[in-house]
Amino acid sequence: MIVRGLIFDFDGVILDTESALIEAARQIHADHGVVFDQAAMSRVAGHIGFGDPWGRFPAAVSRVDLWHRHGTLSRELFGQLPVMPGVLSWLDAAGAAGLALGVASNSTHSYVRAHLDRLGLLPRFGVLSGRDQVDLPKPAPDIYLRTAGLLGIPPSTAIAVEDSTVGCASARAAGLKVIAVPGPATSSHDFSAAQLLLPSLDRMSLSDALARLNGV
Repeated sequence: MIVRGLIFDFDGVILDTESALIEAARQIHADHGVVFDQAAMSRVAGHIGFGDPWGRFPAAVSRVDLWHRHGTLSRELFGQLPVMPGVLSWLDAAGAAGLALGVASNSTHSYVRAHLDRLGLLPRFGVLSGRDQVDLPKPAPDIYLRTAGLLGIPPSTAIAVEDSTVGCASARAAGLKVIAVPGPATSSHDFSAAQLLLPSLDRMSLSDALARLNGV
């Protein structure tokens, strides 16, 4: 297999925003004395939004206020998050190898761009694709097809790095090979669609991972 590009998911792969969103919801439940179903929220990580995490709250509690508080807490937690282990070394190796680099996210383009800019990673990527730039979000293939197309490479020559069931399904449907890196929020997901499963990107070099994929 000739590899010409590497396309990263964002949430849970580059930055563990999924755990931050879950933690913000947990804190709000605890503040109100409401039991929090963390497993249910983890199951939908990678989808657009997390559904309605406030189902156990009394109807009298304003959902608008709950979401506002959740947004405030989440942003505070985002600012404390480090780049996920191994991401920087993989970006360095990909750049040295001349691979095209992109991001394909089920979040919005502006959200991903703002985070990457804040982290100093924006110049590393040639293309950013968000759910608001395609007709259908993951698990449909649209986001990966868009990203590979704008990078100027056939999907069959690109590798996706994903952390969720829907992300792996999206990349495979687009014709990419997939490396799955489950995060704390997605450890229970089904990664059968991935050709390589790693506990973390810092557990294997990019060159070794590509060699493994060539044997699949």
